[in-house]
Amino acid sequence: MSNTPGADINEIWCGYALNGYVWDGGMSGAKDTYDLRRSTVNIDEIRWRKGQAEVMANEIRNFARTNGYTFPIVNVHWTARSDFSFTNLDSRWEEKSKDHPADLLIEFSDSVYSGGPSGNFLGVSLKSLQANTGKAPVKNPGAGKIADFINKPGVFDGILNKYLEEVKNKGLFVVKQKYLDDNNVKKYWKPKDQKAKNTEHYKILDENKNKCLAECCDKLIKGFESLDEGEVRLYILSDLLDTDKLPQYIKVTGYGKQKYRASYDIPTGQNNKTFKALMNMRKTMSYKKTSDGDSR
Repeated sequence: MSNTPGADINEIWCGYALNGYVWDGGMSGAKDTYDLRRSTVNIDEIRWRKGQAEVMANEIRNFARTNGYTFPIVNVHWTARSDFSFTNLDSRWEEKSKDHPADLLIEFSDSVYSGGPSGNFLGVSLKSLQANTGKAPVKNPGAGKIADFINKPGVFDGILNKYLEEVKNKGLFVVKQKYLDDNNVKKYWKPKDQKAKNTEHYKILDENKNKCLAECCDKLIKGFESLDEGEVRLYILSDLLDTDKLPQYIKVTGYGKQKYRASYDIPTGQNNKTFKALMNMRKTMSYKKTSDGDSR
């Protein structure tokens, strides 16, 4: 799933800060992307995305200091670069690093893990939320894979196409082949513009988006409930939480548009509450919708 321009600004600035505020090493290729993203995002969002990135960088430093990593930092890689490859750094990561969730890969001068498969590297998966509280979403493996797991292949595509037809039938948008024209949609889809939100175009898009997501959520919950609980636990651990990825990594979430804060979570091992809960077979799983309203 691709990032929004604002999320890219957050990731790149966090890496830039950890890299000593220089565009070299693994951050050298990120400068052009950063400048491009800045040109598409309003000044206020740039401000709070960067503000969050600073406190997220501090959270990462604090975690590293108390968990066996030795400073100074040797290098920082932004992994979304087209020329980046985990296997170029360590061939042992070839299988485990496929679809690795880390947005940044930090190399320290030494660590207590230097003899292990992760070496002196720490991956960081970053999430930037506008809200002051809440949880960042888990990894999105794609609607197709999730539909296959709940034994309803294509179900989410069917729901999406249903509401796509609803929008197309209104006759207000440019249709490109069987989809809506992306540039035409962007012309009207401006959630931060109050004037745009009052237009008929925006209201149609918003209404059908919400209906589509609600129906998909209902199908997902019913699908999970129809399966063996042990299967669902294993699926969440292996496909959504990435508990077997190398190099090891943490998840860091930034919050707020004014008073910034950040927190980290360890997705693997016994220190992770979600991991513990999923491994505790004495507790029965239940499912419910969330409504944080943030997305990447």
